[in-house]
Amino acid sequence: MIAFLNKNKGYTATPGEGESVIGEGSYFHGTIDSVSDLRIDGIYQGSNIKANVLTVGKTGMVKTNAYVGSLVLEGVLVGDVIASIRVLLMPGSKLVGNLSTPELITSRGVLFEGACRVSSELNTDISKSVKNMFKDIPEDMK
Repeated sequence: MIAFLNKNKGYTATPGEGESVIGEGSYFHGTIDSVSDLRIDGIYQGSNIKANVLTVGKTGMVKTNAYVGSLVLEGVLVGDVIASIRVLLMPGSKLVGNLSTPELITSRGVLFEGACRVSSELNTDISKSVKNMFKDIPEDMK
């Protein structure tokens, strides 16, 4: 079941006015490419999700790679995440996968397993640029 939520009017069948929702007790398999916000309180499995803001609620379980503006994780996500704005990991959330974002906000009680890259320059080789910072230091000071 995919429902569309208009924050002022309740549930509606008109997409683009609010947030798309995969409700608790629902299962969706496939690919999601959304220009609006997406909330998952049910189960989603697929090759990837693209959304402006992806919220995985406390009952949400997601297995996919996510390409988002922002991620708010309260439930479980298994897969790699690339967020162009920020990632917010709420208490009790679980993330298994690699994470790239310019801003990471995490809470006590989060379980995270994977590589994490926090940088405003997501497409830059950070290790190379940091190593270049040390190139002018005399050898006896290294």
